[in-house]
Amino acid sequence: MISRETPELPYQRVGCDILEFKGKPFLVIVDYLSKWFDLKELDTKSAKSVVRVMKETFSVHGIPEEVVCDNQPFNSYICRQFAKEWDFKFTYASPFYPKLNGMAEKAVHTAKSILRKCLESGGDLYLTLLEYRSTKLAHLDFSPSQLLMSRNLRTKLPIAKNQLRPRILETEDLIKMQQIKLNQINYYNRRANRKELELNKGDNVVYRKGVVWEPAKIKEKSNSPRWYVLRTENNKVIRRNSEHLRRSYNEPKFRNLNEEEENMHRTINNSDFMKQDLEQQGVSSENSKQDINIPQSIPSLQTQNHYQTRYGRSVKKPIFLGDKRIKKKKK
Repeated sequence: MISRETPELPYQRVGCDILEFKGKPFLVIVDYLSKWFDLKELDTKSAKSVVRVMKETFSVHGIPEEVVCDNQPFNSYICRQFAKEWDFKFTYASPFYPKLNGMAEKAVHTAKSILRKCLESGGDLYLTLLEYRSTKLAHLDFSPSQLLMSRNLRTKLPIAKNQLRPRILETEDLIKMQQIKLNQINYYNRRANRKELELNKGDNVVYRKGVVWEPAKIKEKSNSPRWYVLRTENNKVIRRNSEHLRRSYNEPKFRNLNEEEENMHRTINNSDFMKQDLEQQGVSSENSKQDINIPQSIPSLQTQNHYQTRYGRSVKKPIFLGDKRIKKKKK
């Protein structure tokens, strides 16, 4: 089990995810140290709406150093520009592998439970969130508010005034939190039977696509652990976690591309993954524009009976259907 290190400071690393409840989208932002999460309703799931809510939240708690999230919409140009202007970095989860952002997934589960119970009982959502933030965490003597703000929050329950005074966490408290996390890792590793899959460039693999396994070839290993860049039989370049890969002894049958198609695929694939790797390393996209040639528009390869989409999928119109339509038009 590969686990992230416990942050040294509150709100140093946060996780983000979008949930939908009763047709309404919500943004969940959770702190990795204190487990404090904010639940904000979104107008839409667009990048502009997400950035607006993130700015509102960061203006209260401060700007984190790292935001762990999914690819969409956080991997959009608007979100990347926002991260550059506000001086933090996005860490994107591998496609179809939500475990990498497990903290946000757990916060989403808790938020949905709170929303459901408030809807059924007619309770106040914000009062319920206040009670959650003031309740001590399991296996710890601190609540999310104590870990984030170093103080208890006043609720409807009676409490002495001296209990509301700030109390800064000691080093021993952080060591205890790290020890609890190490115990959880050791317990998981004792029960885990799956061996780590080590692959090299050029190895033949199959990757899980829904309920089937598709052949592919390892193009390169990503900088993130257990991430691999694959080349599929349709000459698409995708990124997958080793959890979705299995070694294969069969050579993939790659589709032949003409020179114009090959240049188009090479330009698209290289620009997308190079830009993502540079963002992971904290390199500005503007500094790498000399090395990355990103086309403003992708030409569509189209003939009379053959059409190819921008992603390489070939669409052919049946000749007999075309003849019938022509005859009907002539009549």
